[in-house]
Amino acid sequence: MPGAGLSTDARAVVNGLFGDELAARQSALSIPLTFRTSSGDELPLDRHGLRALLPDAGTDVCVLVHGLMSSESVWRFGGSESLTYGELLARERGITPVYVRYNTG
Repeated sequence: MPGAGLSTDARAVVNGLFGDELAARQSALSIPLTFRTSSGDELPLDRHGLRALLPDAGTDVCVLVHGLMSSESVWRFGGSESLTYGELLARERGITPVYVRYNTG
């Protein structure tokens, strides 16, 4: 697994500082643009793949995009692994959350 020696959040900080250089060198630490589910599963960027991985998705989707030197973990409440803003949107409003992970550097 790329960058397995660092946590997702540590890789996000490294990419915020040196992301362009990591991408140019095709480093294993470079974070590619990916879309993810609440459980962290990577979603393919085609319509059919999304429907297969999100069969219960409604017509309303919220795309949660983190900021500089961050990852999708910023959407968690109080460090809780299981409770996120996206999960609350799903539970209370029927909105399907999709998280973006990308290189902010």
